[in-house]
Amino acid sequence: MQTGTQIGKYVIGKKLGAGGMADVYLATDSVMGRDVALKVLPPEFARDAERIHRFQKEVQASAALSHPNIIPVYDVGEAQVEGFTYHYYTMALLPGGDLKQRIEQGLTAEQSLSTIKAIAEALGYAHDKGLVHRDIKPENILFDESDRPILTDLGIAKAINSGTKMTGTGMSIGTPHYMSPEQAKGESDLDGRSDIYALGIMLFEMLTGQVPYQGDNTMAVGIMHIQNPLPKLPQYLNQYQGLLDNCLAKNKANRYQNARGLIQDVDKLLQGQTLRASQKTRIVQGAYTHHPSSNHQGLKWGIGGALIATLLVAGVYIYQQNISSKGYSSPSSQQAQTPIVSQTNVASSQPISSPKSEAELARARLAELAISRKLDELAKAAEADITALRLTRPEGNNALDKIIQIQVLEPDNKSATALKDELLSKLRTLTISAISKNEFDKAKGYITTINEIQPGYSRSSGLNDTLVQEQQSYERLLKKAADEKRKREQERQIKNYQRKVEQAIARNQFVLAKEYLNEANKISSDFQGKRQLEQMLSDAEYAYNNYERYVGKLIDIPAGNFAMGCSDGDMACNESEKPRINISIDSFKLMESEVTFSMWDLCVQARGCYQRPSDEGWGLNENPVVNVNYSDIVEQYIPWLRKVTRRNFYLPTEAQWEYAARAGSKWKFGWGKEFSEDKANCSECGSKWDNLQPAPVKSFAPNTWGLFDMQGNVWEWTSSCWKNDLSDWSVAKRVVDQCKKVVVRGGSYGSSKRGISLSFRNGISVNLKSSTIGFRLASDND
Repeated sequence: MQTGTQIGKYVIGKKLGAGGMADVYLATDSVMGRDVALKVLPPEFARDAERIHRFQKEVQASAALSHPNIIPVYDVGEAQVEGFTYHYYTMALLPGGDLKQRIEQGLTAEQSLSTIKAIAEALGYAHDKGLVHRDIKPENILFDESDRPILTDLGIAKAINSGTKMTGTGMSIGTPHYMSPEQAKGESDLDGRSDIYALGIMLFEMLTGQVPYQGDNTMAVGIMHIQNPLPKLPQYLNQYQGLLDNCLAKNKANRYQNARGLIQDVDKLLQGQTLRASQKTRIVQGAYTHHPSSNHQGLKWGIGGALIATLLVAGVYIYQQNISSKGYSSPSSQQAQTPIVSQTNVASSQPISSPKSEAELARARLAELAISRKLDELAKAAEADITALRLTRPEGNNALDKIIQIQVLEPDNKSATALKDELLSKLRTLTISAISKNEFDKAKGYITTINEIQPGYSRSSGLNDTLVQEQQSYERLLKKAADEKRKREQERQIKNYQRKVEQAIARNQFVLAKEYLNEANKISSDFQGKRQLEQMLSDAEYAYNNYERYVGKLIDIPAGNFAMGCSDGDMACNESEKPRINISIDSFKLMESEVTFSMWDLCVQARGCYQRPSDEGWGLNENPVVNVNYSDIVEQYIPWLRKVTRRNFYLPTEAQWEYAARAGSKWKFGWGKEFSEDKANCSECGSKWDNLQPAPVKSFAPNTWGLFDMQGNVWEWTSSCWKNDLSDWSVAKRVVDQCKKVVVRGGSYGSSKRGISLSFRNGISVNLKSSTIGFRLASDND
């Protein structure tokens, strides 16, 4: 039918499909203005009353049903076009394609179950209305725009050629690959259980991608539905076998009796529950369990029946009647033996069979010839299957099936025995090959097949022992490899934790270091290097917590802002103390007094410092160390002190020093606005050490923050390079580049009152060693 043709109120578009009885077109309803699917009976069938009856029956069946998963009928009618009568009806247009296309693309198990459930619900509704579909197949399941499966083509037999499937107009109702056994037998009393069988076939196809029974012709497929074993799903789909068995029982009395039972079990599977075949199904299924031996045992009876029915017909019966245990005799030899029989067996009680007619003997010879040819054909096919390794698969077309067929026709056939030996030998070779490749599950499968073909063969041939020994050896190797891999991973993790412990120790994060050490202990309680690491952590923590034996007490200096430079009311300020600038200081720690000779001596004893500086005869011990230059401090003493205390010690900047010395004071002296005697050691401070020598540390009262000797006694090195005034903010920074002169602050026992004021600055060569210069150190906060 041409595009644009008008049938009634419908304008024909493209053809959507064609079947054995009718064609389907995309059409536009010119009145309603919507696209529909128009199914039309070709005019050449318009004179065929049976076809018209079936067509009308489909329309009536569809129109009588209203279900979300059954295609709705919109309109029905007939029209004259160019002198031809067209019978048609219209229905909803389903743009989602059919189930066959989706099977070819691949479906998940969940998608398959959901589709089966939806169609089962539609069929259950139809069955309750007294209708049986009789032609369930993927091509009759379409999908709407929301991906909902829709059942179509109710009440008519329709067959569409597809691959190896046999169809044709005029055949029995249904499509061979989806026919129930009762349909294949031509029974007339069909009910909803035939549709359930077809659903089972369709479920198998959705899960595996192929129908379970395939043959060379319609009769072959029909016989398979009647007598072949129930199809077995692959192992990974085993959870759906019970559902499938309950759909495909050969006896419909053992299937689901209605769609509701099927739907309930589908719901269980979708919820993750297990499902088994019904007891009746399992009893019937006993002879059909789909492993090689039982499968082929059942096949003996099925193949025998099929061969007798389709190959020999009555000839086999005649052959069996004429071929006795004594062997077949030709007419001439029978005549030659007749006198002997009559002479020697006169008194015998054994009845003497009457001679066969020439027609009967001819039929017997034809039957024998047919069997002989079939045996030769099967033997050659079996040999080819063995060569091609079609040993027990695919089902229905493999060497073992053909050997069984030979044995059915002639139990003592020598070719069958030889072929079976060849088959077993090939399976043995495949088993050994699988074992050598460590494919033990495959080898076990081969051995199972071998034992089912010939019980005890694998044990007598040594395959069982070989499999066990090789598998155990392989498992030992796997275990060893896994152990080594686990050990390497543990070593890697432990090394990673060791590195983290060392890094945490270097940062004085001892709690974190212990956590990392505990994690390493969880992996191995006695890993290599554990004791050394624990000792390192213990030593570091001890050193960190016992720093006072090296530097005395550290004073916490709070963060804050202050005015650096000339003090309030100091009219004698030098230019080097100007301009007055505001400085922001972060919190830090500062030694409460200068480093003493006894502290320096610890460094010398530990070989961190190279020499003991001269005390000028004043005594060592708690006197501030003098006669050390800037380089001695930063290159010897500080590196050693950092190592033994785990703390980051450094010379304070000039700004840090003045901020700490002032301790919040804005005056020239830490104790107040005016000078007072006996507050410090300087040339005119009124102490017994004035202008003579340094006093022992802590000989005078500390400032407000607890710092001793910040004014007088000895000058103190800072880490700031000398600048002529305070206009350069570098006073707040540590020395980065080499500088020739470094700032010293605080004055000494030989300084004037002005020289020990809090803002007074002096620049000294980094190489100078003087009996008036010492130092104290700062440290970062914890």
